[in-house]
Amino acid sequence: MGQADGVFKAKLSAADLHAYRTRFPAGLDADSFNIE
Repeated sequence: MGQADGVFKAKLSAADLHAYRTRFPAGLDADSFNIE
């Protein structure tokens, strides 16, 4: 229980997603990344 295989879809509000990205930009992400 608690695990599932398959394809999952989610509907996101564009306004909510934009607000989240404004508040938490990718540059503050803990993951390291390089742009080449």
